[in-house]
Amino acid sequence: MRWLRNIGLNIKLTLVILGVLGLFLIATIILLVYSTQSFTSEIGNERIEDAVTTIQNTLTTIQSQIVTDIELLVADIAFFQAVGRRDVTRVSEIIARTNLDTNLYDITVVDGDGNRLFGGDDQAIDALAPQMLHDGINSEWVIKVVDGQTQLYISDAAQVVSVTGNVLGALRIVRHLDQAFLQRLVGEQRRVSVGLLYEQQVVAQTIPIPAIEFDSHALNRDNITYMPSFNADGIPYIGAYMPIVVSQSRAPFYLLVFVELSELYNFQNTILANTVAVFVLLMTVTVAAIYFVIYQIVIKPILRLREIAQEMTGGQYERRIPVTYFIMGGHR
Repeated sequence: MRWLRNIGLNIKLTLVILGVLGLFLIATIILLVYSTQSFTSEIGNERIEDAVTTIQNTLTTIQSQIVTDIELLVADIAFFQAVGRRDVTRVSEIIARTNLDTNLYDITVVDGDGNRLFGGDDQAIDALAPQMLHDGINSEWVIKVVDGQTQLYISDAAQVVSVTGNVLGALRIVRHLDQAFLQRLVGEQRRVSVGLLYEQQVVAQTIPIPAIEFDSHALNRDNITYMPSFNADGIPYIGAYMPIVVSQSRAPFYLLVFVELSELYNFQNTILANTVAVFVLLMTVTVAAIYFVIYQIVIKPILRLREIAQEMTGGQYERRIPVTYFIMGGHR
């Protein structure tokens, strides 16, 4: 430590001040990082919960709208008369006037004998026939395998009954959970993507969802499972699994909801960088002011005394040590 004794007093004092303020700066940065990360995590949790709630409400609204459309259609006198007369043209005209978009929905109408009056295919008609035996609207999830790929559908069916109670036929509306449907679930939400997961495979998605490994053991078939934030391709996300249980004997589908958090992380990093820059600037100004004051009050007089002592030791005894206001303790 001999080298330390050879360093000037002003340098030692400067190193002490810089060391103390440097430790304070490090502690402040650690505190800022923890605070901003906690803030980002809290906001991210709120965003994913809001996204999940919005998607749940939208899905419920779509299902309710399908039921409402069916109720209005089967209660239409002109419609059940056309079904009773097995008038294919008239049935098509009435459906065209409704709010049902045939590009979004697969609509099947059959008469009392199971003959097709509108839309559908043979498989849909075979599946629709049992529905004619039940009262009310029958809602269910339907799984189809098309070209080797499993697909999920929302299906609602109801009888077409005359005013006298006679079953004239049946109506079925099916909606495929494809990209367009998932995009409708997202709506106007920004930085939100949705995918449909079945047996570890994504069968539909709005935009390419993050490439992650799906942990089947962490999923709950009865409740929503929230994921902690993660990075995929350098982009931060937070996500959730929403189960859709088709039947107890089959593996459930899951709606994957992801919220991109890059905006929050960029904001966090900007706040952190700006805060550190302002702190360093203030620290520099403070160190300069402290050093100037200490130099004028302490270091400069000591250096002057050392200079005079060296001159007197060299034989210049006529030199005297100046007595200042500060040396006298504030009294002249």
